[in-house]
Amino acid sequence: MSKNVVDRLVGKFGGQAKAAEAFGHKFPTTVQAWQSKGRIPAWRLLEIERAAQASGVNVDDELAVLRKHMGVKAPGEAA
Repeated sequence: MSKNVVDRLVGKFGGQAKAAEAFGHKFPTTVQAWQSKGRIPAWRLLEIERAAQASGVNVDDELAVLRKHMGVKAPGEAA
């Protein structure tokens, strides 16, 4: 997965600490690890999508790239 996509996604939330807060994490270390590794676990995508919707942050492009890379369908997308 592209580190740039993860960096862009986190940046849209205002950085690691603000992204972690939006995702409901007490500490930003999880988000920091995503950026260091350049990947996000597939099971975290819905959490990110919900946080983006609640925060008014548009990460549609980043989520599309991540889902395509992982072979994961978007919620409501036909199988």
